Amino acid sequence: MLALLLLPGVVAAQPEPPMVLNGQVYINDVEAEDGTLVEAKIGGAPVANCTTQTAEGKKGYYVLAFWDGGGDEVHLFVGGVEANESPVDYEMGSQDLDLNVTVVVPTVAFSAAAYSVGEGGGSAPITVNLSAASTQTVTVHYATSDGTATAGSDYTAANGTLTFSPGNTSKTFSVSILEDALVEGNETVNLSLTNPSNATLGTPSTAVLTIVDNDAPHISVDPMAKNFGSINVSSSSSPQTFTVRNVGNADLTVGTINITGTNANQFTIQNDNVSNETIIPNGSATLQVVFSPTSTGGKSATLNIPSNDPDEATVLVSLSGSGVAEGPGPGPAEYNLTVDMLGDISKWDISEQGNLLEPLQVSSADNKVIISLDKDASCLDKEDNRLSTITISNQTDCPPVPEDYDIIGTAYEFQPAGAKFAPSLSLTLSYVDNDIPQYVSEEDVYIAYYDTTAENWVPLTSQVDTENNIVTAPVSHFTTFAIMGAAIPPTPANFSVTSLDLSNKQVEPGQEVLVTVNVTNIGGCEGSYALNLTINGAVEQTKTVTLAPLASDTVTFTVTKEEPGSYTISVDGLTKEFSVAALAPSWLSRYWWTILIGLVVVGLLLFFFRWWRQKKAVS
Repeated sequence: MLALLLLPGVVAAQPEPPMVLNGQVYINDVEAEDGTLVEAKIGGAPVANCTTQTAEGKKGYYVLAFWDGGGDEVHLFVGGVEANESPVDYEMGSQDLDLNVTVVVPTVAFSAAAYSVGEGGGSAPITVNLSAASTQTVTVHYATSDGTATAGSDYTAANGTLTFSPGNTSKTFSVSILEDALVEGNETVNLSLTNPSNATLGTPSTAVLTIVDNDAPHISVDPMAKNFGSINVSSSSSPQTFTVRNVGNADLTVGTINITGTNANQFTIQNDNVSNETIIPNGSATLQVVFSPTSTGGKSATLNIPSNDPDEATVLVSLSGSGVAEGPGPGPAEYNLTVDMLGDISKWDISEQGNLLEPLQVSSADNKVIISLDKDASCLDKEDNRLSTITISNQTDCPPVPEDYDIIGTAYEFQPAGAKFAPSLSLTLSYVDNDIPQYVSEEDVYIAYYDTTAENWVPLTSQVDTENNIVTAPVSHFTTFAIMGAAIPPTPANFSVTSLDLSNKQVEPGQEVLVTVNVTNIGGCEGSYALNLTINGAVEQTKTVTLAPLASDTVTFTVTKEEPGSYTISVDGLTKEFSVAALAPSWLSRYWWTILIGLVVVGLLLFFFRWWRQKKAVS
């Protein structure tokens, strides 16, 4: 019914708005889909929003009505992208304005090519991401199929459609896992994405979910690769520790561990508490390896850890290092990157040039903050020197946030200021549902950083996992970070009255005339509106209609008039006319004198006839 919004007769439950914009929205010169968000902002502050609807068989119609402003420019956005026609001057009254935005069609893909879940995990959350926010609603079909796992006995088959609202970049679906008591090893489920709309399939569009058998031993080794750095020939590195864990549900029996490869003789196992041992579920044991190069150049070997894990009989751990002729080698024992995560200290190996020698991942004790960096990531301070410390603390004196925006949960200060990373550090912050303020959409929250130079908050491209209540974003430098969201209250109820119609335009005295009018609430809140029916300027009837946002209703009045003449019907500025015709004179009123003369003649004839008969009878 949105077509009615664009016709004359817009009224409001409060004084008439000083500015009303309406027209059709196009995305890449194509009519926008229904439900596309259209916003108006003045000075960066939202003043009105609506979603497009179909009108008169055409998609993409919008109406914006707002009261804020004072002669400033109005910026118009479609799905978060500023329209090509924006900005426009702030002017009172109604304006017809079509909007067009040029956008890049995003790709849709799984967040990873491989997922895993324990057999007793209940369900596995699977995240699907858009490469960029879209101004259109994006959909994609997902489905599971059997790998080595069987639907109905190992997992519950899942299929459906994910819908990304304009501006949203992340959605999650779940695969339910069925637990059994069989020792069957790890099993796999195939995942696929198909039939995207307003997007194209990206990579990966297929993925594999591994169900980790919890009825068998399962080995985990940390780390899975170790670079000992540069060590002087005929010297030895400090011992590096490897931890073997049993993350399964049965005893893990480990065989004899050995080192193989071209340079196996350059690496030595020490303090071996793992070989030929049995590790109970959730238990662990350690061993150490030392690198002792006998010549210059790069060296490599493989640490082999055999066990009774049904899925991975032998774990292969990569060992590497370099032998140098002289000078201290900047290996793991020489340089560390110290991470202070809310008071918890950890150390990570880093080269003299500032490149991590191992993957870094640190979580706070409450798991509300997680940072991670890839191996070989560059970690430098603002002077481009090797970074030695990272400190993360609660921000006690948080910078102010713009009006209508909220910090969700806690803000965190990352030091040292000016630290930079390539590729970017991955930051994950978590929240609880009660942290989300009123009018903030959970799907639209994001991580923002505080720009100390511009003194404002800057949003980062973020991925929201609403099922696990986490937000993840790439970070390339340090400052204050927090989860933020825009609290945009809905616009007040605002009513459009259109399509005044009469059942008859000419009637006889006393005949009913049905007066109908369409009313639509184009605002963002439910509201009521009183409709006055006036006839020739006098109010004769009043009806009140209550409507939800974007709802419409037809209101009917019944009118009867006895007096012949013309009548002007008016409802909220819309007018129509009807007339009551005078009754035509009857044949009796038109020929009464003729009838009267006829009656007199008949009466006289009867009189003389009777007189003649009486006279004849006497004679």
